[in-house]
Amino acid sequence: MDTKLIFKFFRSFFLIFFASTFLLAEDSKIFISVSQSPTQEILNPTYKQINILIPMVQEGKLDEAIFTIQNKIREIIVDGIEKKSMPNIVLYGQGFDAGLLSIAQTNLLPEYRQYIRGLILEDARVNLPLKCKPKEDAAPCQILQRFKERVGSRASFIEMSKALSPQVQIDWYWPPVLLMGSQDQKEWKALLEENGIGYQLVNFERLHPKKVALAKVDAIQTFLATVKKPSVLLSSSDMPKHFGALLRFHLGKIVYRSKERLSMVKNVTYGSDVQQQYDVYFKEHSKNNPLFIYIHGGGWSQGEKSSFEDLCKQYADKGYTAVAIEYRLLQLPQVGMKEMVSDVKLALDHVLLNAKAYHANGNQTIVMAESAGAQLAFMGIKSLSKTTQGQIKGVVFNSITADLREHPKKKQIRLSGIELDTLRKIWLDEYSPLIQLDNFYVPIFALHSLTDYVVPAVHLDKLLFQAKQEKRTITPLWISNGVHPIAPDKKSLEPSYQDIERKIDIFIKKHLKIETIIKQ
Repeated sequence: MDTKLIFKFFRSFFLIFFASTFLLAEDSKIFISVSQSPTQEILNPTYKQINILIPMVQEGKLDEAIFTIQNKIREIIVDGIEKKSMPNIVLYGQGFDAGLLSIAQTNLLPEYRQYIRGLILEDARVNLPLKCKPKEDAAPCQILQRFKERVGSRASFIEMSKALSPQVQIDWYWPPVLLMGSQDQKEWKALLEENGIGYQLVNFERLHPKKVALAKVDAIQTFLATVKKPSVLLSSSDMPKHFGALLRFHLGKIVYRSKERLSMVKNVTYGSDVQQQYDVYFKEHSKNNPLFIYIHGGGWSQGEKSSFEDLCKQYADKGYTAVAIEYRLLQLPQVGMKEMVSDVKLALDHVLLNAKAYHANGNQTIVMAESAGAQLAFMGIKSLSKTTQGQIKGVVFNSITADLREHPKKKQIRLSGIELDTLRKIWLDEYSPLIQLDNFYVPIFALHSLTDYVVPAVHLDKLLFQAKQEKRTITPLWISNGVHPIAPDKKSLEPSYQDIERKIDIFIKKHLKIETIIKQ
């Protein structure tokens, strides 16, 4: 065939594709106002205004409020994509509602966030209080205290407050921001500049009260004129089959609302003790799912599988059969490290043996664990046969305790129950992953905060050095601005939560050797 004809054919094809994807996609401009009660119209003829009401905020149902916001945004975007109309969304919120709105849009998945082109925050707080007096009525303490009752033991008040604070949840994927009002304006300015986010500031303090309303409208109109349309219109098949988190207390502990109908099997026993149980989550009518197993932390003396129910539901939505394991906690002399490691090994064996009963493929298994749970997971997997270890294609360790010798002597004695230094050293070596790498055959993805003062970064540093000596595969990811077990402290995480999750997904997909695990 004539090469010129071939060239013309492909040139025509790509021109048609470009036109159908971009040029024919009309720009659908949408202004979304989020509030607890109806708000005034912005009176901009080029934008369609949609009001999202969240009256449940006063009852402390902040998770429901965030889900309401996220779900409406997703519906608008999906509707636009199906109609080949490019969604171009600007969000507006005021006061406490503005803070919720900023968190809701931050926790949306990237496929949706790219269509949010502007964020207008009026009198929004950059941080929420980390503690409130028991009977304090002032907003937002009353709302936060009601929400804490809903959260229960899943998170402390501080964890909950930080999960709702833009100061530590912001990332560099935020759209340009219009800040109106005087609330925390200096702090907002520094925050946005530090994260490289474009912004405009408008302060109405010097205006006569009668002129403020008109000035707000003018500021909004000016901001809307600067908003740039998205560059790509995705197809329906490009959109993920799961949701993002509603809130993140830390990397593994999230609040999540399932997208799909999930089957749940609770308290499956793998031993005679009440704590020797696990929970299972999977999509109805699914089959041959990859298997995701989570092992909680808690310093060997606390923690429970139910705290990670929402994380497991998210992975079930992604297409996994997800399992949360519980094990007996440290209570010497009845339960020590030997018994806890044995529990984890027994649980892993039991889950892998019964994988088909839960619609899973046991030969496509990923294990995720944090802190003390990561140390137990390491030792439990090491105790498995090489053949059984081969069913586990990768492990993700968050803030692993790699060297028990790094703990202060008092803690070493508390964990081991051994006073004599020479005997305790033998015990420390026996249960330290750093010393036990020789019979561990599973690829490791290890995340650790550089500023972790509970399990310092030296644990992963030493583990990486030893792994190199023994030719073991460990992929590290160092996190800045984090505390244990990978949660933001005074600044947002670097890399961000979404970047961390993306890197975890890449590792998992690589080792499971499947292309579309997060879109099943």
